[in-house]
Amino acid sequence: MRERLWFELNHPQKRMRAIGRFCHTADQLLIPQTIYIKESKLSVAEISRVVCTFVPAKSSCYVLSYYSDLDACDMPLTEALNQCIGLGMPSIVILDAKNVVVETEQSFGPSVKYILHIDSPHFPFDF
Repeated sequence: MRERLWFELNHPQKRMRAIGRFCHTADQLLIPQTIYIKESKLSVAEISRVVCTFVPAKSSCYVLSYYSDLDACDMPLTEALNQCIGLGMPSIVILDAKNVVVETEQSFGPSVKYILHIDSPHFPFDF
C-alpha cells in the first residue's frame, strides 16, 4: 500500500486523491517508530519550535497539499507551516529526508498533526 501511495504522490494527476487517502489512513501507513509527535492541538508555533530542533528555521521545504496554490511548491519552513498547518485540509510538508510534518483532514474537532522524525533507516517513503 505504501508503494502505491508513493507512486500516486509522484504523479500530479493522482496526487490529490493520494494525499486524501494518506491523510485518512495515516495511522495505518506510517511506521510507528517515525512518529515523533501525534497531536490534534498542536499550533503552528509549537510545530515550528519542535521541527527547528531538527532543521534550521531558514530551511526550504517541499509541500504536498490539497491547496492547489501550495501543492508541489518549495518554500521556506516558516511560510510552509503558516500556510499549510491549521487550516483543516490535508497537507504534507517535507522538511528533509528525515523530517516531515503531516496534517490530516479535519473531520471531528481539530485535524491530527504528525511530526515525523527518524534516526534510523525506517521511513514511510524512500527519498
